Amino acid sequence: MKSFNVPSILEVDAYQLGHFLQIPPGMEHFELSQATFRSPLHYGTGEGDDHRIVSAGVLPFVQLELLNSRITEEDIERADWFLDDFHATATAPSYRTPYPYPREMFVRIVEEFDGRWPVCVMALPDGQTHYVGEPQLMLWTDEPGMGETVGWLESTLLPYLWASSVVATRGRKRKERFLSVYRTHHPSMQDEEFMLDTKFHDFGRRGGAASQITGIAHLINWLGTDTVDAAYAASQYLNGGRKFGANSIIAAAHRTVTPWKRERQAVRHAVERFKGGIFAFVADSYDYLRCMKMLGQHAQAIQAAGGFLVGRPDSGDPVACVVDGLRIFDAAFGSRTVDGLRILNGAGIIQGDGVSDRKIFEELLPAVIRAGFSPLNVAFGMGEYNHRAVRSDLESALKTAMVGQLPYGETDDVPLAAFDTAVDDVREELGYRMVMKGSESRFKRSIPGPVAIDLAARDGRPRLRPISVAALKDGAIGDYRVLYDGRRKPLQVWSDSFDAVRDRAQNTWNEHVADPGDTFAPELRRLQEAYMDEALRA
Repeated sequence: MKSFNVPSILEVDAYQLGHFLQIPPGMEHFELSQATFRSPLHYGTGEGDDHRIVSAGVLPFVQLELLNSRITEEDIERADWFLDDFHATATAPSYRTPYPYPREMFVRIVEEFDGRWPVCVMALPDGQTHYVGEPQLMLWTDEPGMGETVGWLESTLLPYLWASSVVATRGRKRKERFLSVYRTHHPSMQDEEFMLDTKFHDFGRRGGAASQITGIAHLINWLGTDTVDAAYAASQYLNGGRKFGANSIIAAAHRTVTPWKRERQAVRHAVERFKGGIFAFVADSYDYLRCMKMLGQHAQAIQAAGGFLVGRPDSGDPVACVVDGLRIFDAAFGSRTVDGLRILNGAGIIQGDGVSDRKIFEELLPAVIRAGFSPLNVAFGMGEYNHRAVRSDLESALKTAMVGQLPYGETDDVPLAAFDTAVDDVREELGYRMVMKGSESRFKRSIPGPVAIDLAARDGRPRLRPISVAALKDGAIGDYRVLYDGRRKPLQVWSDSFDAVRDRAQNTWNEHVADPGDTFAPELRRLQEAYMDEALRA
């Protein structure tokens, strides 16, 4: 779905508009926040929790919201018009007054930063496996007067992260399970013979509210997709205009079958047009088994042309439809036996109706194997469920970790005029204060201060450690990468490609165990405890 053209200033939660009037002095000059997933995904497999998460969504966020977006004078004018009576009051007759927002900050962004967001994004690159509780991203700025840009971007940033990471992580776990099934039942075959990247197909463009973004996340793990715009965007904008192998096949729909006077005519037409390649035919327009037998009658012509026919049930009991379809095609196309299971010659089934992970791995594939057929005969398409993601799946949050602090002592003692005082050399005058949100859960307890991550740490060695502000500003952040920097004196930005994202997802998932225990350095845990002791004593 496209969005209406709304000024980026107004792509924000309403309460953020007035936060600039509520923060302590100094915070407007420096702010650091961290995006973290605070809960593992639950797969319903009966296994223990898997704390691995595939980082995703950062690359599209940077491209769409930071590199390809500019704040303009017109944006400010449109924001002025809209916010002029947006604040509710309890006073008649209009009950509305102007809603305050940091207008001067946005004027300065236009005049001094050419409309670019003056923030720095340090993140785990897309495709990188990490663990629950480890920040996926640090967003910060030390540009005087620009601290509120960090909070401003929160509600835009987070949906990219949680929606993409949920889809990419589920896809990686799903791929791992497929591979386990194939290896178990075909020990004589090599992994490349499984054609794994095409066994799970994205049917979700009509089923996902943000299907382009989640469709890109699907492609981190798979190549089969019907979400064409996601495949194009990943190639053109995230991979430097290079194709990476995303693909689909010719396929019939009910709208191409039912307009024919007879279903047999539709079948014959499809075979005549596409018999030399791979094509799919939806078989349940009227009677599924009848149509599958009709398709089977063309087996000799398809095989002679070197083609491959995919039958697609789209209603009925998924298990019965798949097994019955395999038997019909086995009788028509024949099969060969590999490791005791039959693989069809030039035909297969794709099941896209009523598909979930539980249905695939607990019902459909076991039934196929019990019937004597190879699981390689069946591919799966998934629509809405493939794209389904909500923030609570991973309990995504962006929490403030450090702010600037002017030398006025306690905030309660600050004269009101100090909040409006311009600071010329704020980087020299500014101090820093660590910030965290407390919780009984070690995952939901946010992290005070900047951190670095060491992804190669193994065998219980800590991966996440505290660093100084100086190290942050120098880019000494371990394996985090600077993916965007719109400040006056930017750090060197690391470049990425979608090819690299896909390779990273494959390689780093296998390098990580499911539950590593606590990956935080002891001194980081001590910082959290000390902060809470002080906060509760104040």
